[in-house]
Amino acid sequence: MENSPTPVPWDFIEGKGNPKVDLTWAVLGLVMFAHLTTFAALHPGQEPLPEASLPQPIMVSLLGEPQVIPQKSEPLPPEQKRQKSVNAKNIAKKLTQQPQKAMPIAHKRPAFKPVVAQEQSSKTESLVTPPKTEASQVSAVTPNAAKTSKPSDETPIYRAPNFNAAYLHNPNPNYPAISRRLGEQGKVLLQVQVTADGTASLVVLHVSSGSERLDQAALEAVKKWRFIPAKRGEQAVSASVIVPVRFSIEG
Repeated sequence: MENSPTPVPWDFIEGKGNPKVDLTWAVLGLVMFAHLTTFAALHPGQEPLPEASLPQPIMVSLLGEPQVIPQKSEPLPPEQKRQKSVNAKNIAKKLTQQPQKAMPIAHKRPAFKPVVAQEQSSKTESLVTPPKTEASQVSAVTPNAAKTSKPSDETPIYRAPNFNAAYLHNPNPNYPAISRRLGEQGKVLLQVQVTADGTASLVVLHVSSGSERLDQAALEAVKKWRFIPAKRGEQAVSASVIVPVRFSIEG
């Protein structure tokens, strides 16, 4: 015969009468109760949010033009009416008595045509040309007089002033130290009025070098220079000359 398992009592399976099983269920119950209380404390009951009210439509109406209420004018007394009528008559008489000014008549200017200018120029040319023929006729009639007169090419020769002669010993301008450090250089042109005795009576700046210091150094040096005066024939005359002064760092 097969051995059948021994039956276990139902009370022992359910844990009744077992102190360890009872303690386990008690602990589980306390843990669940603690969780429920903390959840209720963290998440209190929230009231339902009120429904958002829809914006009410705004009615806009266009107003018409403002109505002007005509004011009733009070009737004028008879004396004022008579004065107004008399004043109106006087004004009308004054207007009729005033003489009307005559409007100026615009005169049209004659239009000048280029043809007239050409005619005038041709007339002037015809007036200028006859003296040439007269001079030729005179020279043809009196050939001896032309031989005795001096030719026109024997006018005195003009020589401009000179400043490059070695014997003049004209000193070079001083190169400003600031201009050397800054690298300023350039060419100055001075206009000098030379007298008949060879001195500079007037020195002015003709073309600047771009640096005021270089221009001033050139002016101060050339004022002390000596010149060979200009000559017309053998006579010394006063004349002007352009003097170039160059400033270069390279030498």
